[in-house]
Amino acid sequence: MTTLTEIRSKVRKVTGSPSANQLSDSDIDTYINTFYLYDFPEHLRLLKLKKVYTFFTEPLIEKYDFPDEPFFTVEPPIYVGGYQARYLQDRDTFFLRWPPLNQFQQIGTGDGTSSPALQQITAVPIMRESLYISGISGGETITYNDDGKGQFISERFDISQINNANPATVTCLGHPFVVGQKVLISSVIGMLNINLPTPYDIVATMPGVSFDIMLNTTNFPDYTGGGFANRVLAGTVSYTTGVITLDWGVTLDVGSQIQAQFIFYTAGRPYDVLFYDTQFHFRPVPDKSYKVEINCFVQPTALLDTPTANFPELREWWQLLAYGASLKVFADRADFENLQAFEALMEEQKILVQRRTLKQLTNQRTSTIYANQQLWPQSNFYPYS
Repeated sequence: MTTLTEIRSKVRKVTGSPSANQLSDSDIDTYINTFYLYDFPEHLRLLKLKKVYTFFTEPLIEKYDFPDEPFFTVEPPIYVGGYQARYLQDRDTFFLRWPPLNQFQQIGTGDGTSSPALQQITAVPIMRESLYISGISGGETITYNDDGKGQFISERFDISQINNANPATVTCLGHPFVVGQKVLISSVIGMLNINLPTPYDIVATMPGVSFDIMLNTTNFPDYTGGGFANRVLAGTVSYTTGVITLDWGVTLDVGSQIQAQFIFYTAGRPYDVLFYDTQFHFRPVPDKSYKVEINCFVQPTALLDTPTANFPELREWWQLLAYGASLKVFADRADFENLQAFEALMEEQKILVQRRTLKQLTNQRTSTIYANQQLWPQSNFYPYS
């Protein structure tokens, strides 16, 4: 028992669908895997699905994406280079401990050209995505910020219309863009095809009103609203040396100040970690590569009609999967009488399936504020944090 074939058979018995004409094997497999991959791990947090997620930091990189598709939740403690770090999920608490204080430096003066000489920033290293540079052109402030990869991107300008033409005309009031520059277009509604991560070349402009991009939108869906345009690839910054190159794209007023705003930091071994919006943020910013380990609950492996993947990770789960898939069949058929009738059997299977985990957890003392005092001096939070 317990294989995909037996699970299918039970689903047929429960749902009263003995014939493939009533319910095909392919449809049954879809119901089984939908329940197994998405419902099952949310119903039950089982030790069998608890793994250690491991990755390595990079020197002077403060944030790291968490691959939330194959994983469900992370669970402290978190270890950095073998040391237990403080784990936080509240941005306010994290930034109270590590305030993102901005430094300011005048790095140049407008000279009537689009590329005035710029001094290097003296307080380095610079936090990625924290650098803003502002200048004045025609009495208006123009700003650029770094994109986290050492490139400059302009402030964003609101799009109000995009036509279906070749080349496409983008109405963007107040834009400072000129021919030959590259723009990134994002967050457009309706004409979704235009929201690409690659920039477009500007081939014509109506200053302050619209610009044409090298793109044929004739067969695109109609624009219905929203959208932003940012100039990209305008210059570079070295986060470690502070050297900046920037072509503003417009002439800066003679004698106007060019200001840089940024966050300076001192790198070291991280001992505070913020997990927020599926990203890990480290403080201090890592000075070298550290191995990071944290517990997480993973998505089960889909059941397939192959010798190596035709049974669940624990074979005792097979009846729960059959009942879960059957309830989905009843729901799609609007058979609410049977849906309600079999929910009790599914609840019984959930209790049986989680018994192994509950029994294992009873062998461990519940953690209290006093439980870890015996770890001193290994605990880096003793006696207070």
